[in-house]
Amino acid sequence: TYGADDNASGTSAVLEAARILRNYEFDYTIIFAAWDEEERWFFGSGAYADICFKNSDSIVAVINLDMIGWDGNNDGIARIGKDSNSVYLAGIMESAIYTYIPALNPQLASSGGSDDVAFQRRGYKAILLIEDMGLDFNPYYHSINERFVHFNLPYFASMTRSAIACLLVLQKDFIINIEH
Repeated sequence: TYGADDNASGTSAVLEAARILRNYEFDYTIIFAAWDEEERWFFGSGAYADICFKNSDSIVAVINLDMIGWDGNNDGIARIGKDSNSVYLAGIMESAIYTYIPALNPQLASSGGSDDVAFQRRGYKAILLIEDMGLDFNPYYHSINERFVHFNLPYFASMTRSAIACLLVLQKDFIINIEH
């Protein structure tokens, strides 16, 4: 299948983030990664998460981008998948969207079947940014018609910007908590 949405969309967003951020210095190492064979129960990401766990690598956050190019009804739903260990990280993504990308409508949800799960199983904080998987599910999913021509480009750009905004908020520790 062609896979423009699943998952050339996430992969191209990762590459664009790396291109934009390549000349900046950060306090932490940022690894821009893409894995294959997620449909085979996280074959690529699972191997990477296992190696990180075996080496006792400290991973501050995993932001997984999967299927971020389809928004057929233009409602801007940006689903943020999380597990109980990643609630705070999901909140940072949600806050970054509200602050920097108001065209999107963030919705917190449980993680499902994407590469973030491989890291969550190893105890790392990992979230998923994905399009609406409910009533507005991509009708071209896993077919020969899953092509770039069906992208909602403003939505795709907003989802990519959201991930970059969240990464920068985390990287520079620009987290603000307001309490009453």
